[in-house]
Amino acid sequence: TFPPSPLSPALCEVLAAGALCNEAQLVERDGRWTVTGDPTEGALLVAARKGRIDVDQLASDCSRLDSIPFESERQFMATLHRPGATCDVTIYLKGAVEKVIQLCDWILAADGTEQRFDPQQILTHVEAFAERGLRVLAFARKSLAADTSMLADRDVDGGLTFLGLQAMMDPPRPEAVAAVHACQSAGIAVKMITGDHAL
Repeated sequence: TFPPSPLSPALCEVLAAGALCNEAQLVERDGRWTVTGDPTEGALLVAARKGRIDVDQLASDCSRLDSIPFESERQFMATLHRPGATCDVTIYLKGAVEKVIQLCDWILAADGTEQRFDPQQILTHVEAFAERGLRVLAFARKSLAADTSMLADRDVDGGLTFLGLQAMMDPPRPEAVAAVHACQSAGIAVKMITGDHAL
């Protein structure tokens, strides 16, 4: 278990969102940690643990009720959680920055208060991360009535609070670099098709 996090409320919230809106697992075997599931989602779990968030306790305390899986057309994933028996339920959403910011009206300030949202500020940071070759995901949340038990598309079509960004290195695998080099050496023009930021 981890001691209480010394991080700001907003940073704790974005790390928790990455851990809850997640399908991967960290598994320890013979003193080594491995990821079961998507490596990007595994990286979000590692980031939460490095922020001293007990991800297992968090998942237990905030039981998952429903989810909307990631689809490339949608560009986000959302999960619905109950943090307590009588509390409002909370949607956590993660996805492509350009999509997530369209759904947000508010932003969580460092002190944990919600303020009006200026998407342009966020896009400036995203461009700086992208220029460094980092992969960037955005995170948001929204509270729903305590009796909500299922997620519908209308629940995530706006009114969310932007929580923050997580940026990670996602270098090409060595075999991909070798394959591109072999294609170029053979006179084959290589084109990259990706949903990642153009920069």
